[in-house]
Formats: sequence, C-alpha cells, structure tokens
Amino acid sequence: MNSPRVYGYLRQTSSKARHNALADSLAEYCRQHELTLCGLFTEWGPIAVVRSPAFVGLLDVLALPDAYGVVLPARVHLGPRRIAAEREQQIARRTRA
Repeated sequence: MNSPRVYGYLRQTSSKARHNALADSLAEYCRQHELTLCGLFTEWGPIAVVRSPAFVGLLDVLALPDAYGVVLPARVHLGPRRIAAEREQQIARRTRA
C-alpha cells in the first residue's frame, strides 16, 4: 500500500538554516505519520496576493489524482489572515475534488 502523497508549503524565513530546519521538520512529520512528502513549495517574497507563483504551483500539484493534501509548520505560512483564509478555501476545494 502506498502512503498518501502530500506537499509542503513554507513562507520565507529569516535564514536559509531556519528554512532547512522547517523543511526537515515537515519531512520528519510525514515520516512519522506514514505520509509521502512529494515536494515543498516556498513563498520567497512577501505574501501580498493569494495566487502567487508558489501557491499556484501548490494548487497545480493538488489537482493530480494521487495528491492527498498539504502540510505546514503553522497556518501563518499561508500568509496574513485574509490571504490565508482564501488559500485554505482553495486548498480545501482541490483536496475534496
């Protein structure tokens, strides 16, 4: 049996070391919960719009037939409250389809 395929999403962090630590923690979480982390999308600039290139890439892979969901270190990685709420809705629509 194949484990569910998930994708990580991070926002820009204070340093490359912090980014790597968060990426490692997502990978470990997936390992512990029998999920396959298939990719990691990172928002490298300020989050000012809902449909940034990194987020559109995430939505694209969520449309794949074997995609299961998204893993985040915390909700704040989806952006400011208004943007995060819209992104959560878009993710939910993709993962329910």
